[in-house]
Amino acid sequence: MTADPKRPRSLSLNPAERTMVREAAAAVGKENSEYILDLVAADDPERHPVVLTPDEQLELRDGLRELLRTVRERLGEGGPDAAAALRPPARGR
Repeated sequence: MTADPKRPRSLSLNPAERTMVREAAAAVGKENSEYILDLVAADDPERHPVVLTPDEQLELRDGLRELLRTVRERLGEGGPDAAAALRPPARGR
């Protein structure tokens, strides 16, 4: 079995964030990409509580699938434009 070839990945950062990453990587003698990959590999949900648990990830996935189904149902074949399809139904009518 051969190893997966390296593929480029992009990361969007504002100028201040780029500077922060560049300086932090230089401080530990690493290239920017190596520094970021090491951070990802060592991420700890206890330190970063915004990380979703496996159950939360499944809940989010299921919610997105339901949203996609609803949008497809409302758009239909030759139906209204996307903005109208996504507008909530009127209440009390």
